[in-house]
Amino acid sequence: MDQLITELKGHFPKAAIHKLDESMIEVQMPKAKESVIIQEQEEEGRYTVSYLRLEVDEIRRIKKEITVTNVNILKSGIFWILKGIQKNGKVTPEF
Repeated sequence: MDQLITELKGHFPKAAIHKLDESMIEVQMPKAKESVIIQEQEEEGRYTVSYLRLEVDEIRRIKKEITVTNVNILKSGIFWILKGIQKNGKVTPEF
């Protein structure tokens, strides 16, 4: 996790990054309402990530923010999630 923390600090210098234990970190982005929780899985290079996502119901046009947890995320996926949160405060749908 120390290597991931170093990389995250390099890419997201304004983020507050806290090591919660040996396999879990918390990342708070300036625009975000909620922290991102990243947990290292037993399989090397895989992570479980919890973050805020905006869901849009296409039929009723209802938007809602939900916290989701995804497993088997690669490091590149973590960076994609954090870039979306850095830009919008949450991960938004791609239309």
